[in-house]
Amino acid sequence: MSVKWEIERSMLGQVGDEFLLNTLNNLYSMSLLEDGRLTDSLVKLSDFFRYQYRVAKLDKISIEEEVQFLKSYFYLQRLRFNNQLDINFIYSIDRNHYISPCVFFPLLSLSFQMLQRRVVDKLGFSVHLHAKENNIDLVLEILKPDNFKPSVFSAELDACLENLRTEYKGQFKVSVEERLNQYVVGVVLTPWVDA
Repeated sequence: MSVKWEIERSMLGQVGDEFLLNTLNNLYSMSLLEDGRLTDSLVKLSDFFRYQYRVAKLDKISIEEEVQFLKSYFYLQRLRFNNQLDINFIYSIDRNHYISPCVFFPLLSLSFQMLQRRVVDKLGFSVHLHAKENNIDLVLEILKPDNFKPSVFSAELDACLENLRTEYKGQFKVSVEERLNQYVVGVVLTPWVDA
């Protein structure tokens, strides 16, 4: 098996079967309704996978391209949660730095896994991403699942940070604040020099 195929397969493995199957089921339901959303949704799904395949061959990607990828991902997650998910994605790009592709993806994926463990009608999720002159800040406000243990969250979070440890080798900081009903996870990383 070629190295390229191994990388692509590993990127798709990050997506998760459940995410893909739920998205496809929602697209099928939309096709039955014929309400016009199907075309936009198929474009977003195509963009999502096209990005995953393309960046599997790259060491770095511009933060602007990563933001576009995240927009597609959030759109598809809203479909997955049957539009019961309110995603507040705030971003600003003062400088178009370059970062490792999908470096924040495991953290975002963990956030959505946590949401699946909650039993409420309407779910919320907040992401703040700012590319400044000397760093990139990501802040996630992750809702706590019902009856969830902090030790489990710590272990899952630690696994999600493995990609950062590999790519940035000490060039990042992580903070975690536990609040009444959520965790606030902050990541500050030093971007690579503009290409």
